[in-house]
Amino acid sequence: QGTTGVYKCQWTATRHSTLAGGSSPSGTSRAYRHSKGVAVDADVMILARVIPRVIRNGTCWIWTGATSGPPRPVGRMRYQNQGTSPHRLMYEAIHGPIPEGLQIDHLCRRPLCCNPMHLEAVTGMENSRRAWADKTHCPQGHAYTDEPPLRKCRKCHRDRESQRRARQ
Repeated sequence: QGTTGVYKCQWTATRHSTLAGGSSPSGTSRAYRHSKGVAVDADVMILARVIPRVIRNGTCWIWTGATSGPPRPVGRMRYQNQGTSPHRLMYEAIHGPIPEGLQIDHLCRRPLCCNPMHLEAVTGMENSRRAWADKTHCPQGHAYTDEPPLRKCRKCHRDRESQRRARQ
């Protein structure tokens, strides 16, 4: 019963074998039919959609498709008639479903990176803590005084408060 198709992804030179109804790298058993009638695993479909739109930059795989826009763009694409992020699809294709209540953290701190080895499912608090961990100064150059994730610049905060009081 299980038709086997082997796809070679030119970009990563990785072979992905697929079986109709077989299991995927993430442990799920989703299968689709390719236009040529070959059974194609859902994870291979995801890789086939995402990989052509990324470029390698060191160890990061930078998404070059549509983004959410400034100030901190995240990749956006449609998959199965829903808007989603390519880094979430790559995580699910390699590691399995994202546990409920967790977010995907970019270990490389680059929101456009789709390399599944740079992605980890963490709580929102942990994601925020990691994002603030390497920031030591505010955009105006003053040192932060509080611990993350409640970090703020006391000098800038004092200046904003005095301006607010002056307007009243």
